[in-house]
Amino acid sequence: MYNPIQIKFKCYQCEKIISLQNRDLSVHILPYPNQISIFNLPICLPFKVKGFLKNISSSHSLIQQIQSELLEDFQIEIEWENNNQLINEKALTLLNSNQEEEGYVLNIDKDDIIIQAASLNGLFYGFQSLRQIILGGSEFKSETIEGIILPQLNIVDWPCMRIRGIADDISRGQVPTIESAKHFIRDISRFKSNYYALYMEDMFKCSKHPKIGKNRGAFTPEELIELDRYAKSRFVTLMPIFETLGHFDNILTIPEYQNLGEFPGSQCLSIANGNIYPLLRDFICELSPCFSSKVFHIGGDEFFDLGHGNSKDLIKAVGMDRALLDHFRKIYNIAKESGNEKIILYHDVVVKFPLLLKQLPKDLIFMYWDYSPKKNYTNVKKIVESGFPVIVSPSMLCWSRHFPNYNVSAVNIVNLIEYAKGLMKDSDLILGQLNSTWGDFSNHNLRENNIYGAILSGTASWTISKVDYNSFIKDLGYCFFGLKELRDINDFHYIFFSLTDINKFYRNIPSIAFQNFYNFLYRHPFYDESLKPNCKNYKKILSITEEITNKFIDLKGKISINPEYLPYIEYSLKIAQLFAEKDEFKLKINSKLKDYESGAIPSNIKEEVSKNLKEFKNKIQDLSIEYERLWKLCAKEPNLQYPLTKFKNLYKFVEEKETQIENKITFISPLLPSAYIWTNERISHPKLRYFRKEFNIEGKILEAKIQVIIDNFGYVSVNGEYVGSVSSRFSLSILPLKNSIRVFDIKPYLQKGNNIIEIEANHYLESRGSLNVFMEYLEEKSDKSIQNHEIISDSTWLYAFKKNAVDKNWKKVKVLGYSPKVNSYIYKPSLIDGEKSYTEDSFGLKSNLYFISHLLFGKFIARIIRFFTR
Repeated sequence: MYNPIQIKFKCYQCEKIISLQNRDLSVHILPYPNQISIFNLPICLPFKVKGFLKNISSSHSLIQQIQSELLEDFQIEIEWENNNQLINEKALTLLNSNQEEEGYVLNIDKDDIIIQAASLNGLFYGFQSLRQIILGGSEFKSETIEGIILPQLNIVDWPCMRIRGIADDISRGQVPTIESAKHFIRDISRFKSNYYALYMEDMFKCSKHPKIGKNRGAFTPEELIELDRYAKSRFVTLMPIFETLGHFDNILTIPEYQNLGEFPGSQCLSIANGNIYPLLRDFICELSPCFSSKVFHIGGDEFFDLGHGNSKDLIKAVGMDRALLDHFRKIYNIAKESGNEKIILYHDVVVKFPLLLKQLPKDLIFMYWDYSPKKNYTNVKKIVESGFPVIVSPSMLCWSRHFPNYNVSAVNIVNLIEYAKGLMKDSDLILGQLNSTWGDFSNHNLRENNIYGAILSGTASWTISKVDYNSFIKDLGYCFFGLKELRDINDFHYIFFSLTDINKFYRNIPSIAFQNFYNFLYRHPFYDESLKPNCKNYKKILSITEEITNKFIDLKGKISINPEYLPYIEYSLKIAQLFAEKDEFKLKINSKLKDYESGAIPSNIKEEVSKNLKEFKNKIQDLSIEYERLWKLCAKEPNLQYPLTKFKNLYKFVEEKETQIENKITFISPLLPSAYIWTNERISHPKLRYFRKEFNIEGKILEAKIQVIIDNFGYVSVNGEYVGSVSSRFSLSILPLKNSIRVFDIKPYLQKGNNIIEIEANHYLESRGSLNVFMEYLEEKSDKSIQNHEIISDSTWLYAFKKNAVDKNWKKVKVLGYSPKVNSYIYKPSLIDGEKSYTEDSFGLKSNLYFISHLLFGKFIARIIRFFTR
């Protein structure tokens, strides 16, 4: 028996003063209460209500917060009576000892509302349920009373799981402002989530490493301390996720830290390099005091490159499992020495290397992530049976999509949490769940749309019974947007379900992990003269978005709370329309031009096409402006320019077509004219290769720039002078994507007469490397005329395996192909005008296909894939 904290509000019996006719007394609460009894009798909560407290003061911050929210959200004013009155006059059901920590009792009857709990956070959660009940109530006014009609009920409620929260990727593009992060924490806490983990990579300003996170919107210690303080006020635990092995490429892209990687351009630290540990210690030691939770997540997932470079000899000598064990023991000790009591590690390392399950410290917590919509997740059981605590982590499938793919991810979220709940019957090592958001490929997708997945996973991990997704979406309309009419709820369900369902139409072959939405959206509409659409389902998408739009316009005016989320839904709808309209637009333009050659376009066709091009340009510009506005409302400005550049490129592509039509030109290929070249090896094992191209300049050099792509690392020299380095690699992170194509000003290095471009390249990933060079220079001839010249990588280039090879050892390169066959769609830039080619999200995927398939499926399957894709 506990001595409860209680809040009581004095209410009025309604059956004496109103008729129940046409009164909806249904109750919608998320998460679903574990025990609830509803009576078909109303009470009236007055707008000016008397409140009574027991075992808590009216000056307490939680009571002040409750008072403020009731006034702000419902115009309910509270007049507090004396504290610690004996208000437990009724026999309220008491929670048992296992439910006391966060549980509550909420009783609404003919005389009063009582919230009772053993803890402050239990009281907080009881109020959140009351808040949703009030939200669903209807206003009442008579000669004697004004208030909100509520149903009489009794709730006894407690969480199924201790940890219920979000692991939020802030490292790959959108970094929330402090106010936006507070807003998100407020909203997940209203649905009883209690953890918010920041996946940070380089997103912390470490005093000893000022270049890391510079101009990226990285959080300062002061910002994190402020956010931690706010989270605590909402009973949310704030914690960091800082990678300590793989996914380090945002940092390794910085030249001063490149030597800490497994190889230049790697996404993984070299565990054979002892200098990585002072760096990791600096970050862990400075990050830890910013969080009051004393919980530190050390990452440790997807160290793809480990063993392919500087750690190769160490791993060969001691074995991968022993090398990893030693590494993570060191990181564990650093985190403990920094004052952390609980250390979390991603699970995939121990699934692949079972030795770690036997010898890592048993108080280490594993975060098991799996984003597949399946029924069984047996590795969770394996880890638990080895004696380790586990947090399960599904995902919202929110990356590279116009809107999170909730219709698929909901199966993953519910099933993984249900599987973990099943294990809780026999083990106390299941701690809870953290639903992962990801911003892969520069995080184009606007982060505010992730809130719905957060509420779903919070609901599934609070409620003992299994969550039905369809019912949940309807209850989301009630509880999150304040809709009350059944017709409106059904419209909301249709909009939400249909908007997320569009995801399955973007790809001709469905894929959970990789979506091509942004690749197709930003791709040049006229990269060829084909009448084939990028997406064969574009008409279906247009039909769905038109239906959604009509319903959405009608529904917007009926949303009573959280209207700030609506523009993000609306933008997702508009960008999906643009995606499909681009195919329709492309086919329309090409069909009008297909019967004409350049120079023969009739005036009426020219005018009609020009009009269509201008209209589509305006749509692109409008959406770009709206995207920028919405980004700035929820995220810091750094990193915004990268997706805006993609909009600008799409606008430019249409503008180029306008110019062509004005000049009566039907088609000019926009693709990069330079070939991808390499040596004549089938597999590129790590070793140096040298490429060269000689050319002659007769006149004065006015400007000269060179664009270079090297998969996956190399140095560029002109006439024996070092120009710079290039690393071109498939990556999920924003900085490697931005730097994968580099442009150098080489005017100072060129000379009249003979010139030599030299490139020293290496490839570390056991697939085939590649090199692409595109150069432009302006030459002033003796007659003062100016000529623009191009030098491209092609079959005339030579290669050798020794730097100073004699002439007979230089061989002709192998031409691998051109974009898009090799390395996605890359377009010809005007280097002299300051442009460079831009990369698609899948940049480098094809060239690393063997390496990636080897990691995922093993060497035998990888060789089969390579045979059919080389």
